[in-house]
Amino acid sequence: MKLISYYDLLGMIKEGNIPKTIKVQLCNVTYSKIYKAVYDCKKFTNYYLIGDEDDNYKNYLIECFWEESTFDKCIEIPNNDFENIEEIELGRISPNGEYVISVNDEKIQDKINSLIRNQRNIIEKLKDSDVK
Repeated sequence: MKLISYYDLLGMIKEGNIPKTIKVQLCNVTYSKIYKAVYDCKKFTNYYLIGDEDDNYKNYLIECFWEESTFDKCIEIPNNDFENIEEIELGRISPNGEYVISVNDEKIQDKINSLIRNQRNIIEKLKDSDVK
């Protein structure tokens, strides 16, 4: 289990490596909570609490930290962060026998980005396990 700081998480987000969920255990409490990545129009916006907020864990992740605590290593990225990527067919044969591309650019881009995120996760796991 590798822990990262909120600051480290922001670096990952900047690089486009956005974990679907994160597990947070603040230093001043003995329990953890799960936050889920939220998107608006397919653009990442924030991490939102799964479950109810309390005195320590607020609905929005950023509200849980003071500036000085953003460097505390208290965030875990669960192992189940690989995406299940479905295969796509780029086109089909039309009634007159021509090959017609029927997948839009946005769908192809989403698939490529999912593959890139999975690749980054695999690389991180290999680094963590010291596989050479």
